[in-house]
Amino acid sequence: MCKNNLGAIAQSLDSVGACAPEKDFEARIASLSKVGNGLGSPAQKKDWTGVQTDDFASKISELVAVAVKIMELDSLKAKTTEISPAEAEAKKTGDYTKVDQVMDWENFSNKYGAYEGAGPLPPVTKDIPIEAQLRLGAMPEAWFKVLEPKLGFSGGYTLFWGSILALTSKEIVIWGPEMTWAFWGWLVVPPILHMGLYPFLEKQDMIKELAHNDRVSKWKDYKLGLAESEVDGIARLKEQASGLSLIQEQRKNNLAMALEAEHLNRQADLTEAVKKRLDYHVSVNNATRDAQSKHMISWIENEVSAAIAKRSPKEDLSAAISQLKSMAK
Repeated sequence: MCKNNLGAIAQSLDSVGACAPEKDFEARIASLSKVGNGLGSPAQKKDWTGVQTDDFASKISELVAVAVKIMELDSLKAKTTEISPAEAEAKKTGDYTKVDQVMDWENFSNKYGAYEGAGPLPPVTKDIPIEAQLRLGAMPEAWFKVLEPKLGFSGGYTLFWGSILALTSKEIVIWGPEMTWAFWGWLVVPPILHMGLYPFLEKQDMIKELAHNDRVSKWKDYKLGLAESEVDGIARLKEQASGLSLIQEQRKNNLAMALEAEHLNRQADLTEAVKKRLDYHVSVNNATRDAQSKHMISWIENEVSAAIAKRSPKEDLSAAISQLKSMAK
């Protein structure tokens, strides 16, 4: 019966591990809950009474595996909840320009990257590494972690102070003025460093980093501005190129109109010149005719005057009277 229970537990764990980390998160939690409820039921507890030591150890290892998987899922869920709405939207659209910090850097993908696989660096962890932790201002934490499995939590302190007492009692280390100064220096200098110098240096580093980031952001904005101006220039050139055909067409129309106007002007000039030539000939003919008519009239007058001068006035008067008399009868 116990073997069947272990088989059921293994199948449940396999089903839990087969679920996707993001999509089936709730399904994994439900599967682990079923495993825990099955192990805690009264029927299962009765089956645990007759189990040998090896089987009991294997069951405990299975429970530990279940607990580890639950912790992993909890951390995964906490990680998914840390993603900002802007990053979630950027995952759908692929545009990360509005995201200040990418939290899910492991699944980051950007098709506009400079090279394949380009992405942000992993976020700086908030946990202080063991190598950087100290106890009593000068004792490394890693030393205590190495001794803790064999000597316990206070084993490092016991070994440290016991070694000092042993060396002092054997007079290997003689307690003199130098040791007194060293002891007080060990008590005073580390707190001063941790509370004064190290925060100051961290602040200066942070200021340098902020200044560097500010310079980089300004340089990036400057380059983006140049790129945008170039894009705008190219767009304007495209618009000008598209309007160049209209300009050429307008130039052709202007040239055609200018040629037509010049043709009409020349026609008008030619007409004016011909009209003047014709007017000249008309004037010449009129003047000739007037001169001829005047000459003819003067000649006739002269001839008449000459003919009248040759005849007698009395005879002309008597002839006229006789004609009038004959007409009166």
